[in-house]
Amino acid sequence: MHDLPERIGRYQVRAVLGVGGFAVVVRAYDEGLDTDVAIKVLNHEHAVDADIRARFVREAQLLRRVRSPHVVAVHDLGELDDGRPYFVMEFASGGVLAERMPDRAGVVDSDGLISVITALAAGLGALHDAQVVHRDVKPANLLVVSTSASRDRVDRPVTATRRSPTTTSASWWGISVWPRTRAARR
Repeated sequence: MHDLPERIGRYQVRAVLGVGGFAVVVRAYDEGLDTDVAIKVLNHEHAVDADIRARFVREAQLLRRVRSPHVVAVHDLGELDDGRPYFVMEFASGGVLAERMPDRAGVVDSDGLISVITALAAGLGALHDAQVVHRDVKPANLLVVSTSASRDRVDRPVTATRRSPTTTSASWWGISVWPRTRAARR
């Protein structure tokens, strides 16, 4: 399974959810808390680059400081025996929004659309309050978590994008961070 162990810390790896240029995300089971989680693991070839490792860890730290029901929660950060860093996130049981969208001929549920837009705005607002900008907002990057109240909550992963000379190095991972003084001018 993409050269990953069957266990990552206390988590039992169950399935690969996605593979990107820099990391793999797996579904795993947390035996201690009796729940599924998602674990993002940096690829081998990038784990040897100190700058990329630092960005990967910073991604987890940035997400951890954002407290919102509309932003994916980070629960843990660690390192595999082979030295690759990983972080553990809330599992999005509803998949990605792109998978739930009707094709062009389909009928759009206006109440559902309003719910998604409202949740997306709340999530982006929480990120912006923490001086974090998501730079790749699109349906394929929006996770859906079904809540016990039978409402859908839109979350978002941090995804890879190109570097921008106007933002910090964290922007390479699809987010950018600005100082409070710069944020106040926006």
